[in-house]
Amino acid sequence: MTFKRSFKNSLLKILHPEFSTFEFAPLQPRSDDVYLASFPKSGNTWVAFLIGNAISLHLKLNMHANFFNIHLFVPDIHESRHIPAELSFPPFRRVIKTHAANNREYHNVLFLVRDPRDVMSSYYLYTKNQLIFDGSFSEFLRHEKYGIKAWAKHAESWLEQSGRHQNLQVFRYEDFAKEPKRELGRLFDVMGFQLSPDTLAKASELANFENMKKLETETYSYSIKRFDKFKFVARDQLAETVKLSEEDQKYLLEAAKPMMDKLGYQ
Repeated sequence: MTFKRSFKNSLLKILHPEFSTFEFAPLQPRSDDVYLASFPKSGNTWVAFLIGNAISLHLKLNMHANFFNIHLFVPDIHESRHIPAELSFPPFRRVIKTHAANNREYHNVLFLVRDPRDVMSSYYLYTKNQLIFDGSFSEFLRHEKYGIKAWAKHAESWLEQSGRHQNLQVFRYEDFAKEPKRELGRLFDVMGFQLSPDTLAKASELANFENMKKLETETYSYSIKRFDKFKFVARDQLAETVKLSEEDQKYLLEAAKPMMDKLGYQ
């Protein structure tokens, strides 16, 4: 059971609060920045597409979010800290994607969570596909830095260690999947914007499963597709092929139950 060293070191920094300070903040921060934070494989790329399409539709831009331009709407702090200080789509605030644990530099946070049983399955398949991890799912689940204890620690850092200066709102992936229009509207309400029902409906339609599959085929980076046979949009379906043994379920629940209870996962 091994992890590639570079990936291991980067995840160590991302997922553990003691490392997550200025390194995962823009070089030119704004007081009104909003961070879309989540543990890996919790759906924040999909939510970023929903946000990007809603912004584009509201401003009547002649473009929609795709895999080639999504960074214009929701930049990823782990890809670059060089994010333009000026607003790209005024009056909308900058929304910045991050997988970091609680970071004192993040003052406004949309914390996206997902049932950890699904997170672990998807994350395991991703690392196997990337040749990062070569062990069994049971071994992955028990890995101190990347398994279920890492998920619980990440969730705890946001739910129980947020400071008074931090505005934190929690969203669940499952709620987005069930009612994307409603949850997208709530997300923009939190940021101080009320979008029309038509805009919310169209943004949700543009980011539905079939359209995301089409976008992946048409606009996903060729350089990434060369090496990655594990399709982005299909990952959730593939994750269903990973089955938890009775022993694995018991271990997962023992590690994650306090945070799962807080988030409403049975």
